[in-house]
Amino acid sequence: MKKALFPLSTKQIVQIALFLAALLAVEFSTVVAAGAMWLWFAFDRYYCTALIVIYVLCARVTGLRFAVLILGLCEALLGLVFGAAYGGPLFALYPFSEALALQGVFLVTRTNGEDLKADMLGGALFGLVGGIFFLIIIGMWMMKQVLPFWYVGLRLLSIAVTSAVGGYVAYRVGNRLKGVV
Repeated sequence: MKKALFPLSTKQIVQIALFLAALLAVEFSTVVAAGAMWLWFAFDRYYCTALIVIYVLCARVTGLRFAVLILGLCEALLGLVFGAAYGGPLFALYPFSEALALQGVFLVTRTNGEDLKADMLGGALFGLVGGIFFLIIIGMWMMKQVLPFWYVGLRLLSIAVTSAVGGYVAYRVGNRLKGVV
Protein backbone atom coordinates (compact mmCIF):
# COMPACT_ATOMS: atom_id res chain seq x y z
CA MET A 1 0.00 0.00 0.00
CA LYS A 2 1.47 3.32 -1.10
CA LYS A 3 1.38 6.16 1.40
CA ALA A 4 0.65 9.67 0.21
CA LEU A 5 3.45 12.17 0.45
CA PHE A 6 1.03 14.86 1.62
CA PRO A 7 -1.86 13.08 3.40
CA LEU A 8 -4.41 15.90 3.25
CA SER A 9 -7.52 15.88 1.14
CA THR A 10 -8.37 18.79 -1.11
CA LYS A 11 -11.28 19.64 1.17
CA GLN A 12 -8.99 19.85 4.22
CA ILE A 13 -6.49 22.06 2.36
CA VAL A 14 -9.29 24.42 1.31
CA GLN A 15 -10.65 24.50 4.87
CA ILE A 16 -7.23 25.36 6.30
CA ALA A 17 -6.81 28.07 3.64
CA LEU A 18 -10.18 29.58 4.60
CA PHE A 19 -9.27 29.57 8.28
CA LEU A 20 -5.92 31.18 7.41
CA ALA A 21 -7.79 33.90 5.48
CA ALA A 22 -10.03 34.51 8.51
CA LEU A 23 -6.94 34.63 10.72
CA LEU A 24 -5.28 37.20 8.46
CA ALA A 25 -8.46 39.30 8.43
CA VAL A 26 -8.30 39.45 12.23
CA GLU A 27 -4.56 40.19 12.17
CA PHE A 28 -4.86 43.03 9.66
CA SER A 29 -7.90 44.53 11.38
CA THR A 30 -5.73 45.18 14.44
CA VAL A 31 -3.54 47.65 12.53
CA VAL A 32 -6.11 50.33 13.38
CA ALA A 33 -5.35 49.99 17.10
CA ALA A 34 -1.56 49.83 16.74
CA GLY A 35 0.11 52.02 19.34
CA ALA A 36 -3.05 52.75 21.31
CA MET A 37 -1.88 51.39 24.66
CA TRP A 38 -5.01 52.64 26.42
CA LEU A 39 -7.22 50.45 24.19
CA TRP A 40 -5.73 47.20 25.49
CA PHE A 41 -8.86 46.06 27.34
CA ALA A 42 -11.03 46.26 24.21
CA PHE A 43 -8.23 45.06 21.94
CA ASP A 44 -7.59 41.93 24.02
CA ARG A 45 -11.26 40.99 24.06
CA TYR A 46 -11.58 41.23 20.29
CA TYR A 47 -8.21 39.90 19.19
CA CYS A 48 -7.68 37.05 21.67
CA THR A 49 -11.24 35.76 21.43
CA ALA A 50 -11.23 35.82 17.63
CA LEU A 51 -7.86 34.08 17.33
CA ILE A 52 -8.67 31.20 19.64
CA VAL A 53 -12.08 30.70 18.02
CA ILE A 54 -10.45 30.43 14.59
CA TYR A 55 -7.75 28.01 15.78
CA VAL A 56 -10.12 25.71 17.69
CA LEU A 57 -12.72 25.70 14.92
CA CYS A 58 -10.00 24.85 12.39
CA ALA A 59 -9.05 21.82 14.46
CA ARG A 60 -12.65 20.79 14.92
CA VAL A 61 -13.94 21.37 11.38
CA THR A 62 -11.02 19.85 9.49
CA GLY A 63 -10.75 16.87 11.81
CA LEU A 64 -6.97 16.86 11.42
CA ARG A 65 -4.98 15.97 14.48
CA PHE A 66 -2.34 18.66 13.82
CA ALA A 67 -4.55 21.31 12.16
CA VAL A 68 -3.68 23.90 14.82
CA LEU A 69 0.02 23.38 14.22
CA ILE A 70 -0.40 23.58 10.44
CA LEU A 71 -2.35 26.84 10.77
CA GLY A 72 0.25 28.22 13.19
CA LEU A 73 3.06 27.27 10.80
CA CYS A 74 1.29 29.00 7.90
CA GLU A 75 0.85 32.13 10.01
CA ALA A 76 4.50 31.94 11.10
CA LEU A 77 5.63 31.75 7.47
CA LEU A 78 3.60 34.87 6.73
CA GLY A 79 5.15 36.42 9.83
CA LEU A 80 8.55 36.03 8.19
CA VAL A 81 7.28 38.21 5.35
CA PHE A 82 5.65 40.90 7.49
CA GLY A 83 7.86 40.50 10.55
CA ALA A 84 10.37 43.19 9.61
CA ALA A 85 7.95 45.82 10.88
CA TYR A 86 7.51 44.10 14.25
CA GLY A 87 10.89 42.84 15.32
CA GLY A 88 12.40 40.78 12.55
CA PRO A 89 12.35 37.02 12.05
CA LEU A 90 11.85 36.38 15.75
CA PHE A 91 8.32 37.73 15.32
CA ALA A 92 7.48 34.67 13.20
CA LEU A 93 7.81 32.51 16.31
CA TYR A 94 4.99 34.43 18.01
CA PRO A 95 2.04 32.73 16.25
CA PHE A 96 3.84 29.40 16.16
CA SER A 97 4.44 29.45 19.93
CA GLU A 98 0.73 30.06 20.53
CA ALA A 99 -0.26 27.25 18.18
CA LEU A 100 2.27 24.93 19.80
CA ALA A 101 0.76 25.60 23.24
CA LEU A 102 -2.80 24.92 22.04
CA GLN A 103 -1.74 21.82 20.10
CA GLY A 104 0.06 20.56 23.20
CA VAL A 105 -3.14 20.82 25.24
CA PHE A 106 -5.06 18.99 22.52
CA LEU A 107 -2.45 16.22 22.40
CA VAL A 108 -2.30 15.79 26.18
CA THR A 109 -6.10 15.73 26.56
CA ARG A 110 -6.54 13.61 23.40
CA THR A 111 -9.17 15.98 22.02
CA ASN A 112 -9.33 18.11 18.93
CA GLY A 113 -11.59 20.90 20.06
CA GLU A 114 -14.44 18.67 21.26
CA ASP A 115 -13.99 19.14 25.02
CA LEU A 116 -14.98 22.35 26.82
CA LYS A 117 -12.33 22.09 29.54
CA ALA A 118 -9.56 21.41 27.01
CA ASP A 119 -10.73 24.30 24.83
CA MET A 120 -10.79 26.75 27.72
CA LEU A 121 -7.46 25.52 29.15
CA GLY A 122 -5.94 25.57 25.68
CA GLY A 123 -7.31 29.05 25.11
CA ALA A 124 -5.86 30.36 28.37
CA LEU A 125 -2.47 28.77 27.66
CA PHE A 126 -2.61 30.03 24.05
CA GLY A 127 -3.16 33.57 25.28
CA LEU A 128 -0.63 33.36 28.08
CA VAL A 129 2.16 32.04 25.86
CA GLY A 130 1.35 34.58 23.15
CA GLY A 131 1.12 37.42 25.66
CA ILE A 132 4.44 36.54 27.29
CA PHE A 133 6.11 36.23 23.91
CA PHE A 134 4.67 39.48 22.56
CA LEU A 135 4.91 41.69 25.65
CA ILE A 136 8.15 40.44 27.18
CA ILE A 137 10.24 39.01 24.35
CA ILE A 138 9.16 41.26 21.46
CA GLY A 139 8.15 44.37 23.40
CA MET A 140 10.56 44.60 26.31
CA TRP A 141 13.55 42.68 25.00
CA MET A 142 13.58 43.25 21.21
CA MET A 143 12.01 46.72 20.96
CA LYS A 144 13.38 47.92 24.33
CA GLN A 145 9.98 49.15 25.53
CA VAL A 146 9.77 50.08 29.18
CA LEU A 147 6.51 48.65 30.48
CA PRO A 148 5.54 48.74 34.17
CA PHE A 149 5.11 45.36 35.80
CA TRP A 150 1.52 46.08 36.83
CA TYR A 151 0.68 46.77 33.18
CA VAL A 152 2.31 43.54 31.99
CA GLY A 153 0.52 41.58 34.74
CA LEU A 154 -2.88 43.08 33.94
CA ARG A 155 -2.38 42.51 30.21
CA LEU A 156 -1.37 38.87 30.74
CA LEU A 157 -4.39 38.31 33.00
CA SER A 158 -6.70 39.99 30.48
CA ILE A 159 -5.25 37.98 27.59
CA ALA A 160 -5.51 34.66 29.45
CA VAL A 161 -9.10 35.28 30.57
CA THR A 162 -10.33 36.49 27.19
CA SER A 163 -8.60 33.59 25.44
CA ALA A 164 -10.31 31.15 27.81
CA VAL A 165 -13.62 32.84 26.95
CA GLY A 166 -12.64 32.39 23.30
CA GLY A 167 -12.22 28.67 23.97
CA TYR A 168 -15.75 28.60 25.40
CA VAL A 169 -17.15 30.44 22.38
CA ALA A 170 -15.29 28.09 20.02
CA TYR A 171 -16.72 25.07 21.82
CA ARG A 172 -20.28 26.43 21.55
CA VAL A 173 -19.90 27.41 17.89
CA GLY A 174 -18.22 24.08 17.16
CA ASN A 175 -21.23 22.22 18.54
CA ARG A 176 -23.46 24.11 16.13
CA LEU A 177 -21.13 23.46 13.20
CA LYS A 178 -20.76 19.76 13.98
CA GLY A 179 -23.38 18.52 11.56
CA VAL A 180 -23.13 21.33 9.01
CA VAL A 181 -19.64 20.93 7.57
